Amino acid sequence: MEAILAHYADEIEFTSPFVPKLAGIESGTLVGKSALRDYFRQGLEAYPDLRFELMQVLVGVRSVTLLYRSVNNLDAAEVLTLNNLARIVRAEVHYSPSNRAGEASLPNAFNEWNRGEYFLSDDSAKGDLDAICALLRSTYWADDRSREVIEKSLQHSICLHLVHRGRQVGLIRGVTDHATFTWVCDVIVDPAHRGRGLGKWLVESFLAHPQLQTINQHLCTKDAHRLYEEFGFQRIEAMRRSSRPMPFLLKPPTSGE
Repeated sequence: MEAILAHYADEIEFTSPFVPKLAGIESGTLVGKSALRDYFRQGLEAYPDLRFELMQVLVGVRSVTLLYRSVNNLDAAEVLTLNNLARIVRAEVHYSPSNRAGEASLPNAFNEWNRGEYFLSDDSAKGDLDAICALLRSTYWADDRSREVIEKSLQHSICLHLVHRGRQVGLIRGVTDHATFTWVCDVIVDPAHRGRGLGKWLVESFLAHPQLQTINQHLCTKDAHRLYEEFGFQRIEAMRRSSRPMPFLLKPPTSGE
């Protein structure tokens, strides 16, 4: 990994159609070596048999263009702009829409699931901050969060937005390192839409999300233990350090939870 990254400048800007899918960054652009390192790791995890077949090298004044065959047998062109030290300061990757057999295409930027009049999406543009704030402030665990805190938490998480006829009616949020753990939180369905199996659908889709296939998944709940036990979650002892008291964590769940 470090040998590969040695070709890039610290201030590298890397743009690719795969960035939204693998890194969850809608703009498709990564900035800096640290972000690029994480992206390359995610790519190797998603495509462990990844191979590139170089077809041609085109040389410019201070740039190089590589033509090669990439993931899913897609043709690719990568335009690399170099600095005075011959390090890559900008990389722009382009892919053919489909492979030569017309079978494989570029990944969709976002994951979506449909169920009747409802759909789930991890596209942050589908999220309605006002609706999310209203939903979370109706809960026992997030009723004191400010709008600013909620907005920041969404920006740094993978969220599935539950939408019905253009209106957001549910949410599930995940905090993850994409490798060892995922913390499941803010699972909420509008009361007017409960009793339709949407909570189970939220959790099921969340656990199937390609960016959340980590070694462990964790959560905390006051009264929904049975729901999560259906998905293999187990009750274990845990510790917590926070300025906000949560008394229900200090007592064992009752048989009715």
